[in-house]
Amino acid sequence: MQAGEPTWMQTIYDRLKRTLYFLLPVVICAGLLPVLAFFSVGAGYTVWSSVPHGWSVEAFLQYGDGRSPYARVHLPPLITDQAYDVSLQLSVPTIPSNLELGNFMAALEILTPSNKSLAFARRPYLLLPTKTWFSLSNPAVLQLDLGLLSDFVPPSSSPIDAYIELGRKDAWKSLGEGQGRELTVQHLYVKGNVKPSGIRAILASYPMSTSVISTAIFFLISSFALCISLIPMLRTRTSTVWPPPNAARIRSNSEPRTLKKRTSTPSLKVERNERETDDEMFVQGSSTSTFRNRDITLTDTTSRIKSEDEESALSS
Repeated sequence: MQAGEPTWMQTIYDRLKRTLYFLLPVVICAGLLPVLAFFSVGAGYTVWSSVPHGWSVEAFLQYGDGRSPYARVHLPPLITDQAYDVSLQLSVPTIPSNLELGNFMAALEILTPSNKSLAFARRPYLLLPTKTWFSLSNPAVLQLDLGLLSDFVPPSSSPIDAYIELGRKDAWKSLGEGQGRELTVQHLYVKGNVKPSGIRAILASYPMSTSVISTAIFFLISSFALCISLIPMLRTRTSTVWPPPNAARIRSNSEPRTLKKRTSTPSLKVERNERETDDEMFVQGSSTSTFRNRDITLTDTTSRIKSEDEESALSS
């Protein structure tokens, strides 16, 4: 082994160090992916919970208080600025007292916990006997759906109550055999149906699909942001750990070129200066010769004029 050459232990250590150096961003990404998946599921659940849903609450009527059967129930939290259709679903036995009752009143009032009225509706209904094709007798129980409130919009998300009253005010009167004039009810439910509009209508029509799409979009966007944040780290590690193998060759080839450019620059300046001086000398020489020619021409002209004057003087 020559002096200065790394040992095999040092080579293995360097390779292991480089590998771990590059594995750190991968470990960070792998550790954050479950966190992103958790938050993505939370985002999908938030979208699903924000979609307006219908609701149904069971109410228990109170009898024997000297008034029509009544009940008061707490409604589930409602979405503000969302319209609801509120109705009553009754399971009424087909007993003679119910069939002979005739018209009865159904009243529904929406109240705050402080007994402030938000909406009120009271309508008459009639229990009619029905027969099926397979049986000539009446069914044992009739299912009635009494629509009372339409387009009810809760003013706030605070809890509200519903007060229900069924029957007649003249319940003290009796029928033919002494039956009381009140409606016998087996089950009673207060039901609310949403009436969405715009984007809420799409969300209400496909709640599961919208929640899944929201989860996927949130996960993709967060993963893309994570990759972008890791790119500078990978670039730094690549430039510091694994430089290009021909970097020294590129530097050695580039230095003489710069020296040549530097040495060639003064020579170009000298040649340019020499050319400028030659041009100046040529201009000066041409101008001097021009002035000399002008002087010679002037002397010739003056001498000719003098000779002509002398000749004229002699002739006279």
